[in-house]
Amino acid sequence: MIKVLLAEDEKELSRAVCAVLRGKGFEVRAVFNGKEAVEAAGEELFDLFILDIMMPVMDGIEALKTIRAGGDYTPALFLTAKAEIDDRVAGLEAGADDYLTKPFAMAELVARIQS
Repeated sequence: MIKVLLAEDEKELSRAVCAVLRGKGFEVRAVFNGKEAVEAAGEELFDLFILDIMMPVMDGIEALKTIRAGGDYTPALFLTAKAEIDDRVAGLEAGADDYLTKPFAMAELVARIQS
């Protein structure tokens, strides 16, 4: 079973993504800010991180940089409204393996996870 850490501060979107992923057989732990994502990554092993960029306390880019600096290279996907080329490049340079902009199709998210 694929274990996913989802860091998304929009609670309704988080619930929807969790429901879809759990329905597809993934195990999901949801957190709601970047600091919680860093803490969760230090507490458990995950197969994938899905991070929003614009979150309170610590944004997703800083969270991923912190996780990577600790030696964790778990695949990471940014799921964000920041759609400009510079935003995507910054996300990839921060250590993300993929980048999906909002709004998105749940089927595409699932396909990206499975690939």
